[in-house]
Amino acid sequence: ILILIQIQIQIEYRSLFISHSLVVYSVRFAHFVTGLWVSGTMVNQVSTVEEVESVFGMLLAFTLFLAPIPTIRTIHKEKDTKEFSSDPYVSGILNCGVWVIYALPSVTPNRTTPLVTNFIGFLMEMAYCLAFYKYCNARNTRRFKRSFGPSVLFLLFMLLFPFVFCAKPSDASDGIGVVAAILNIGMYASPLTIMKQVWDSKSVQYMPLHLSVATFFCSFAWMCYGITVNDKPIMICNITGTLL
Repeated sequence: ILILIQIQIQIEYRSLFISHSLVVYSVRFAHFVTGLWVSGTMVNQVSTVEEVESVFGMLLAFTLFLAPIPTIRTIHKEKDTKEFSSDPYVSGILNCGVWVIYALPSVTPNRTTPLVTNFIGFLMEMAYCLAFYKYCNARNTRRFKRSFGPSVLFLLFMLLFPFVFCAKPSDASDGIGVVAAILNIGMYASPLTIMKQVWDSKSVQYMPLHLSVATFFCSFAWMCYGITVNDKPIMICNITGTLL
């Protein structure tokens, strides 16, 4: 997935800009690939540092979003969820969904990168949930419904909250940001629940090193982005994630 990035490099006595034709064709290509509406008015004075941080954060987030694919392939091959849990996928839907609501332009302006990243993540986690449910055994079906149903209702409430219960949607930005940060910290802390198992077995089989490293760099990139744009919810949850 390619996202259009406008790069403006300002030098002390001269500036180098991307040619007009390149920008036009890049916008058209982004429309085709992402299916997102890109405004014709380019954002001026965007920090190159912010762009680099957001791109790295996005790519690393996509790496984490793709991590469940081997498990889903195993479930599809076996036609049974066996001992696998749907909790990571349901919590992923909840986490990405709240961040999407937080990053809506009417709630928190100028958060396009978190909006796009988490919207794609939301769709991917939803696809994993549907694949999991298709092959659920009786025990996992009951557990899946108990977690998935309330999560969807909670997201609907969070979506309605800024538009129904607030004088203007932006008034809900801080509150939704706190909820999103708490959910994000919970996801970052979830691997700690198997630390004892890793310690006792002297094996990282249940906590793959590459996934832990990817999570660290993803948290670090989004922490830097949060600091650059002075976004406290993004900053705080990813500082915590980096430390964890």
